[in-house]
Amino acid sequence: MNGESGFNFADERRSEDETIAYAQCMTKMAGGELNGDDIAALRRIYRGETTPEVEQAAYLTRQGITLDELRSGLRDAH
Repeated sequence: MNGESGFNFADERRSEDETIAYAQCMTKMAGGELNGDDIAALRRIYRGETTPEVEQAAYLTRQGITLDELRSGLRDAH
C-alpha cells in the first residue's frame, strides 16, 4: 500500500471488488497476503474516504512504530 505501484485504486473502469481482487493477487505474487485491516483500508481508499498516506500512518501506528522511530531509522540507514 505504498501508493507508488502505478495502480490507481479509484480507476472508474474497475469495480471496488475487482480492485481488491487485483491488490490481493499482486500482494500474493510478491509473497505476501492482505489481512482484513488491509482490505478495509483499500476499500476506504477506493471510496475516496482516505488516502494511502493516511492508511500508511495508521498501519505504522498499529505496528507500534512512531513517526520519530521511523525518522530515526531512516537517518540511521543513510
